Amino acid sequence: MGRINHSTVKAVILAEHLAAIVVLTLVIGWLTLLHQEYQRTVLPLQRYAIAQQMALTALKHKHNGQYAIVFGNRHGEVVVGTDEIQVAFEGHNFTFRP
Repeated sequence: MGRINHSTVKAVILAEHLAAIVVLTLVIGWLTLLHQEYQRTVLPLQRYAIAQQMALTALKHKHNGQYAIVFGNRHGEVVVGTDEIQVAFEGHNFTFRP
């Protein structure tokens, strides 16, 4: 049996550490991209759906006016007019036409 050289062991350990760093970098990059895509696509659709539900809830009152609607832990202001419904929450405004 041959002897294991000390410098060979150091080189193998260094290569393993570098490989682990590369894998960790790839995982962090993937998670960052996933988070950005979620922020760009899912959150706007979620806000729109919540605003739509708030508008439908305000329509059930069958009177024009301003309503404070709570949807889960989100608070919004809904203004029901004769020709449109405006919903404002989380700094975003939505307009719906019945």
